[in-house]
Order: sequence, then structure tokens, then C-alpha cells
Amino acid sequence: MYKLIKIKSIISLLLLSYPLITLCQQKQAISSEIQELLDKENINSHDELLLAKKIMSLSVNDLEKTQAHLKLGFAYMKFQEYALSINHLKSADSLAILTNNFEDRFAAQFVLSMEYRDIGLKNEADKSLDLALEFSKKVNQPYTNFMVNQAFALKFEKNRNYKAAIPYRKLISTYLDNVYEDDKSKSNKIRLASSYNTLAFDLFKDNQLNKATYYLNQSSTLNDNINEDEHYLIELYYMNLGIFYVLKNNYKNGRFWFDKAMSLAKHRKNKLFIDKITEERLFYNIDDKLNQKYTLKNYINFNNKQRELEKISEQNIQKKQNKITETSNYLQFSIIILVTFIICFIVFVYFFERRKIVIKSRFEEVISTLEKEINNREKTNFRSTKNTLLIPKNKEIELVKKLEEFEQTDLFISKNFSLSSLTSILETNTKYTSALLQNHRNKNFNEYINSLKINYIVKKIYTNPEYVNYKIDYLAEHSGFSSHSRFTQIFKKEMNMSPSEFINNMIKKNKS
Repeated sequence: MYKLIKIKSIISLLLLSYPLITLCQQKQAISSEIQELLDKENINSHDELLLAKKIMSLSVNDLEKTQAHLKLGFAYMKFQEYALSINHLKSADSLAILTNNFEDRFAAQFVLSMEYRDIGLKNEADKSLDLALEFSKKVNQPYTNFMVNQAFALKFEKNRNYKAAIPYRKLISTYLDNVYEDDKSKSNKIRLASSYNTLAFDLFKDNQLNKATYYLNQSSTLNDNINEDEHYLIELYYMNLGIFYVLKNNYKNGRFWFDKAMSLAKHRKNKLFIDKITEERLFYNIDDKLNQKYTLKNYINFNNKQRELEKISEQNIQKKQNKITETSNYLQFSIIILVTFIICFIVFVYFFERRKIVIKSRFEEVISTLEKEINNREKTNFRSTKNTLLIPKNKEIELVKKLEEFEQTDLFISKNFSLSSLTSILETNTKYTSALLQNHRNKNFNEYINSLKINYIVKKIYTNPEYVNYKIDYLAEHSGFSSHSRFTQIFKKEMNMSPSEFINNMIKKNKS
């Protein structure tokens, strides 16, 4: 019933940190002090960010600055600070172009492809992945094939096509198994155990319980004698144990391991894992209604904060501005044509300016309403004017409260969201739901959901300056509409202006 968020690149980011850094360190002109810092493997995301900032402060030449930008890009990605991460990765790529360094370009574009896919920019993700594949051929190092397999596995996992991702995860595990056979160091042991954990997770999601259990046992064997603090993916192992027990209908042990995974993720301040563990806990429905409601509330609050993708710079999403410049040479025209043109122009300017005044007035009303809502967080008290179905008073109050709670989520932007979906959330029947909407929102179901979608995207544009750069098609899809035209039609109906007019006024407001 609940909408699960997109799967983050938790495991792959952590599993890739070592090979990417190793690949990028094969350079000259890096000081021994910086090299020593680059060789450190950090568990705590906060410590890793501090380390990356220190590397940047010590960097002198382009090669060192490239490493610093890459390290900062990895670190910010773990915090889901996408704008900062993308800026640093692009800076690393720009410096790598200057030094003609394909290893660093591969690393930057590879992680950019993961990050763009995380935030739903599929075209940008595919472009970066194509560049990474091109550079991997030029680099021709063992790690590049390893990471390319990671990319394809991630691509399928993003679409929840775990069956297609599993062969790539097996190739990754085979590669790391060979590495471990050549060098049985603790770090290689942890990487192999982590790859088994990732494979086990995909197998669990593909309902291959026996095979998933096999790889979970393999991971368990490797995890022996490894301190929890040294294992950077032990949360995944704990969560897999939780899934294993839940699928065996042992909910007590399942909750124990899910709790243990969450406790460690919070201790390590790893937002990506907190997000993922919460998602799976809700998916497997392991809690009673009270705890599930608490978990869902925290889950929604967490994602509302993380979903604000601030200042994604230098997007390749181009602005379509049609400014027509007329070069005139009207000396050859007759006086009548000239006068006619001037009159038409004056009329046009008059109506255009009048329209701008109307739009500006309406825009200011919308912004004023938004600011009051954001600053005061007040809920509108809707009063029932009629009750044709004679809903019991207590039941009606309960349903209104649930409706207000639902409006604080973004579940309504799902394209498959229906009257039945809302009825299920309210835990009532469709007749009561329809009556509730008519009595308390003065709308039928479609009008109500469309209104929520438009208010949702308007608030996004207002609170996130980068949204004014997005295409109308993207805004339509992001708010759950099936087409550009349908989005524009409903937007005009709700706001008394077109999306473009609202965005243009928002741009002016941001500049003022």
C-alpha cells in the first residue's frame, strides 16, 4: 500500500570506494602526505567527509585537486547531498580533461551515472555511463570491468529487475573471490563478504530463498573474526539476516536483526542505509500497526528532507526561450502598413502588459499562501456542509484526520494512485471516501488528487530554485501526470496561469 522510495546506490558506492580510489591513485606528482590520506579506508561517513576536505586543503597541483574533488564527490553522495556531490565530480572531470587522465575521467563519469540515476535523470545517467564505458576501454585495467558490472547491476536494480541484476552480481563476487585467493588480507575478505551480502539481497528479492541463504552463509563464514567497526557493510548483513528470518516466519528474530542494522546505521550516521533499512522494514511488514505507523512517519519525514535536490548545477536540460528579435527596415513600406503595424503592436503590448499584471497578482497570491503554509504550518479546518451518507460523527472526524495525514505525504503523485488506493489508506469504503472529499474538500476524487499534485509541484518550484530550470515534461512526470498537455491544463485550472508563466515569475522573484 505504501510507496517505496527508489533504491539507493548504498552497497555499490561503498563497495566501489576502494577500487575507484585505487584506480585514481595510479598517478605521479601526489605528495606522500596526501597519498597517505587517500589510502585510508573510512567507515564513518562524517569522518570520510572531513578527510576529503583535508585533502582538498592540502592539494596544490591539478592531480591532487582531482583526487580531492573525487573524494568529496563520494563523501557527499553518501549524505545524499547531490548538488554538492555532482559539482565536485564535474570539477574532477574537468581537471582530468586538462591532464588527459582517462582513469580519473572514468571514475568521475561512473559515479555521476550512479548519482543521476538516483535522482531520476535517466538521460544524464545514460550519457555518463556511455562516457565511463568509453574511458574504461582506454584505461584497460581489471577494476574497470569490475565497476562496469556494478553499473549494469545497479541499472537493473533501479528498475527492481533483480533477476537481471543477479548474473552481474555473480561476476562481481567471482572477481572478488579471485582477488581474495591471491591476497587474503582483511580488507579483501570484507569486500568479498560484502559482495556475497549484495548478491544474497538480490536473490531474496527474486524469491530465490535457498540460493540467497547459501550466499548469506558464505558471507557469515567470512565475517567471523572481523570486528564490527571494521566492516563497512555489516548493516547489510544484519538486514539480510532480518529478511531471512521474516521469510521463515520468525518475526521476533527478524525484528531483532532489523533493529540491529538500524542501530548501527544511525551510529555511523549513514543516511543511505537508514533509508534502505526503513524501506525494507516497511516492505516486509514486520511490525504491529502502532510501530508500523511510527516507522512510516519517520520514513516520510526522512525522505521529505532528502528529496530536496538543491542546486544541481550545469544541468544539460536546456531552457527553451523564444525571444524573437525583429530587424526592421520599414522605409520601403507604405505609411498605411506602418501605421497598421504600430497600432497592432500597441494593442499587443497593452494586452500583454495587462496579462502580466494579472499573472503577477495571481502569482503573489500563490506565493503568499505558500509562505503562510510554510511559516505557520497551519491546517485548514474544513467543515462539513452536508452528510448525505450519514457518516457517524466520530467516524467522520477520524477520516478527516487520516485525510490530513495523507496530504502531508507524496503518495498521490503515483500514476497508479486510484480511489481504491485512497480508500485503503483511509481504511474505509469508496462511498465514504467520495462523500468525505465532497463534503470536506468540495471536490470529487480526480479534482482532489489533481489539486494535490499541482500544489506539490508549485511548492517544489518555490522551495527548490533549481526546479525553474527543469522542462515542463519533467515537472509533469515528477508530479504524477501522464502528459505535458494534461499537466498544463490542470495547472492553468488550479493556478489561473500556465506553468511557464509561473516559472518566469519565480525566476524574477529569485533574482530580486
